[in-house]
Amino acid sequence: MSIRDIKINAKEKLRGKYLEALSILFSFGFVYVSLWFLEFFSGGSSILFLVLNFLLLTPLLIGAIWWLSKTTEKKYFVENVDFFKIITNIPVLLRGFLIVLLVLVIQTLFFAVIVALIYGAYYIFEKAQTSNNTVLMLLISLNLLFFAFLVFCKQIKTLFALSALPVLFTRSPFENPISLIINSFEIMNGHKLNLLILLLSYWWAIPLLPFFMPKIIGGVLVFIHDIST
Repeated sequence: MSIRDIKINAKEKLRGKYLEALSILFSFGFVYVSLWFLEFFSGGSSILFLVLNFLLLTPLLIGAIWWLSKTTEKKYFVENVDFFKIITNIPVLLRGFLIVLLVLVIQTLFFAVIVALIYGAYYIFEKAQTSNNTVLMLLISLNLLFFAFLVFCKQIKTLFALSALPVLFTRSPFENPISLIINSFEIMNGHKLNLLILLLSYWWAIPLLPFFMPKIIGGVLVFIHDIST
């Protein structure tokens, strides 16, 4: 399916439902901003607010992904999806929490490695100022920065490889989360560049990005539905 066909398909799927999609995504944004302001003005524990963010935002995230995924499925007729039934379905939410946690752990590990490499590069650079082997230490520092860049690229590639996870989860919410992650990697193999091109084709939406998020996410989900069936 071409990018043009994907966008037309997503538009058709969201016809008459765009405002509902927008309200669902805005509810997520409203809760996130509210928690941020609460943390900023209360001066409370950052760890506490991190836990609150996870507990309050994850159900909304799962609900939004489920609603958009089911709405953009490759069916002639897609039944209406009740957002509130999804975010109150405890068994599905618990599985969703586990998957979100696994993804966060993967991304956090990448982030930790990048930070360690950058800090190591900075530390060696500082030591190079007073070292007899300045050139050697500067080369090591540059190499560490280069490795940090490579790890960052790998992180982005992994993020793209996990792009099929929302669709797979909505199809089989009680399947082993590790199996879903492996399946996502397999589905996205050879399609990550196409997904990047699709995302870049929405460059014109950047000035009003929040209002075009349903269109963009819908396009991505139509693309994933297409390559995974």
